Amino acid sequence: MTDDKRMILIYHHDDNDGYCAAAIAGASYDRNEFDIKFVAINYGKESWSEGEIKAAEKVWLLDFTSDNMEEFVKVCGPKLIWVDHHKTAVEKFPDLWNSNSIPGIRSVEKAACILTWEFTHPENILPPAAVAYIGDKDLWKFEYSETRAFTAGFNLIVKTPDDPAWDVLLGSEYEDTVNNMISIGELLLKAQNYKLQKAFDRGVDYIFHNWKARLVNTTGNISELGEFIYRKPEYDIAIMWQAVEDMVVFSLRSDSGNPNSPDCAEIAQQYGGGGHKNAAGFQRKNMDFPRLLFK
Repeated sequence: MTDDKRMILIYHHDDNDGYCAAAIAGASYDRNEFDIKFVAINYGKESWSEGEIKAAEKVWLLDFTSDNMEEFVKVCGPKLIWVDHHKTAVEKFPDLWNSNSIPGIRSVEKAACILTWEFTHPENILPPAAVAYIGDKDLWKFEYSETRAFTAGFNLIVKTPDDPAWDVLLGSEYEDTVNNMISIGELLLKAQNYKLQKAFDRGVDYIFHNWKARLVNTTGNISELGEFIYRKPEYDIAIMWQAVEDMVVFSLRSDSGNPNSPDCAEIAQQYGGGGHKNAAGFQRKNMDFPRLLFK
């Protein structure tokens, strides 16, 4: 950071919705006047720092709610702008969620990237296609026929909120770039379907909280594999897991089109996690895998 620029600190959830929300927030500042620092953050493994918060002029918290939210709000003070849409956040911190003294938009009805766009564009400008697709995917609605293909292409090309691609995706001349991502995504989806079947075959059936589940070890295509599972009539819920350092990370998915499907957020919350009704997760810590393998 240069001495003559003020710093904007943007904490964002480490997923596409969080990347997009962070990119939108960053784009609302003049880079000639401000340095933007993006910090990815995850449930159960938070990385916010009181020192860097004190050094910032503004602090954004996007698509995320800290487990220590009261302390985080206190440290940030009037610097904080908070945008979130997770059901577990409003249930855990209702007073903060509804506080008029904390700027931002908090609503379970829309994805964080859509809420961030609305907050930074109060003149009611419609979000660009990329933002709409990312929001559609994050809420697992798929109201747009191109959402799946766009997401597959986007994931191959864009990895961070400061990727140069955002300059185009959030601008007015995004159509060619978006169409290119959709074309690439269509090819990737064909290959993905084969991989999903192979991953499914590795899994095991399981009764989880009295729901019929398929438990699968996987490190990628979490939501896609979840849908592949719960679309089958013999399953109510999909459980994907992977080992990350000393933790086992679990992801839960159920059918948003079925009002009687399991509430993933409610289940995840029992294990210290959170998320949405049909897409949530939690972690089990202190798993010593070498000792388990070579006891």
